Amino acid sequence: MRQLPSSLLLAGLLVLSLGLKVSANIAWTGTGPDVNSTEAVAFLQSHGFSVVAPDPLNDLWVSGSNDQCWMQIATVSALGWERDAMSESALGARLSYVYAGNIYPEQPVLLTALNHYWQRLQSYLRQPSHQYPVRAIITSNDCPANLLQPEILAKLSR
Repeated sequence: MRQLPSSLLLAGLLVLSLGLKVSANIAWTGTGPDVNSTEAVAFLQSHGFSVVAPDPLNDLWVSGSNDQCWMQIATVSALGWERDAMSESALGARLSYVYAGNIYPEQPVLLTALNHYWQRLQSYLRQPSHQYPVRAIITSNDCPANLLQPEILAKLSR
């Protein structure tokens, strides 16, 4: 008979926990691979690139090219799931990551993951939050240096 009150308490906690998670997930607005592709297209077009529309079946990359070089931009997981795929895609080219207004040679997974989970917690608590997108940027080696300036690329992650 002693197990009945503890079982009811545990069941109540599980229901409460599940309710919070379900209601928070409805309001969760995290980024996915294609959520911010509009900003990437606008960025490429504003810098004189002709943009190739993302393939609906594989819409990870937004690609653009001009007379001097080509560039690909993808919004990637804050948890770093696509790091190996990004490295393989960038063979022979430059790969960098843009996050929260800063440029990194490798994805700062600890930083992006901690922020991701912090934003999730704030969402559970119904607090306003903003999750910066994590962008992978691949450029050909012949892109001019003025295009790759931190203050220009950082605009992709604000």
